[in-house]
Amino acid sequence: MPKGHKHRNQTDTSVDSFATYMRNLKAGRTSGVAKGDHKRAHIERIRKFLVDRYAGATSDRHEVHDGQIYDFFPDEDQPAVRRGNKKSEAAAPTVQIPGLVPAFRSPPPHMPGYVPVRRFSLEDLARPGAFDRFNQKYGARPRSLLRSAGAYAPGYDGEGRRWASVFQNVKNSGASAVLSVWRPELAPGQRFSLSQLWIVGKGPYGTQTVEVGWHVNPEETRHNDPAPFVYWTNDDYANDYQHYNDDVQGEFTYKQGAPRILGQAFGKWSSIGGDQQEVFVAIRFYEGNWCVYIGGDQEKNHIGSFPGSLFQGGSLATGVADSVEFGGEVCGGPPYAPMGSGQLASAGYQQAAYQREMAIVDPQGNSVELLDLHQDQGVPNEYTTAFGRTDDDARYFYFGGPGGP
Repeated sequence: MPKGHKHRNQTDTSVDSFATYMRNLKAGRTSGVAKGDHKRAHIERIRKFLVDRYAGATSDRHEVHDGQIYDFFPDEDQPAVRRGNKKSEAAAPTVQIPGLVPAFRSPPPHMPGYVPVRRFSLEDLARPGAFDRFNQKYGARPRSLLRSAGAYAPGYDGEGRRWASVFQNVKNSGASAVLSVWRPELAPGQRFSLSQLWIVGKGPYGTQTVEVGWHVNPEETRHNDPAPFVYWTNDDYANDYQHYNDDVQGEFTYKQGAPRILGQAFGKWSSIGGDQQEVFVAIRFYEGNWCVYIGGDQEKNHIGSFPGSLFQGGSLATGVADSVEFGGEVCGGPPYAPMGSGQLASAGYQQAAYQREMAIVDPQGNSVELLDLHQDQGVPNEYTTAFGRTDDDARYFYFGGPGGP
């Protein structure tokens, strides 16, 4: 275990119990926000948000992992189930793809019959700007998904974001890929750097997506290492309360005994000229839900799902998306953060980040390799993509770059 990173596998008595946390939250008591540091109305807005998030929940066990508190809830008492968004998570189908995942820095929180849910405090969200950015991945302007960026060039939107990706307009009910894992270094003002896949559809309020991958995102994870994440939008990223992981109102439901915890740091990542660490990720529509897999597409790798009902009559509500996209993205700048390894795609193997074995699940449930992918690299002096094939004809692409002013 890296020096300075501690975890515990039992209830930590130095941390308030969930019941004490809720009593203090409802009473407006907090030790970490000094009086006068923030406007009273802003603090009250955050307090009401957190009280609503945990309304009706009870927990008598918690653990501390990588500085984060996880409360254990019975499967039927986790937020998404309590709020009536979906039933407890059931088994999902498999398509027999080998599992790949780097080691986590510490064992995932686990308690048979219970689901660990990260605890958010008033102190977490009262930091200047934190609540307004909380769960807001992109802000109000659309990115290039579905080629809808309008006047903005592909790969650039003028609001501190850049991406380098490949896409295909194809009807699908899911997608998968193997992602190389890196640890890009972020400077002050740079919010995240990621590698992921996007399932993309259309709805009454614009672009809809479900997304899975890894990111370095200290505002979200409270650490600087790569970690798995999921995300969704149903309105072109316009709503402040779009959703990372299970952070807001619990739309993402963990499967009981989920083998991976979103936001938990990987303990290994790729190195220039050295070993390449990889993670398999997938999303698949099944029985009304978008099921998420990390590490493989077997039931043991199924961590949970989003209900299709989140998508309000759009194409993702029906389980048939319009396109798929794979690649990297950064947010925050200028200057802009490194993407992937920080090397341009032309640097090649053991130098640049890559994704391989990109595939979709067609509407009939078959896994299909993508053959008509198109590049999206609007700022090629900063971030690029490059296709390739292995000797056994497997498709891959390199992507990334150093960023810039």
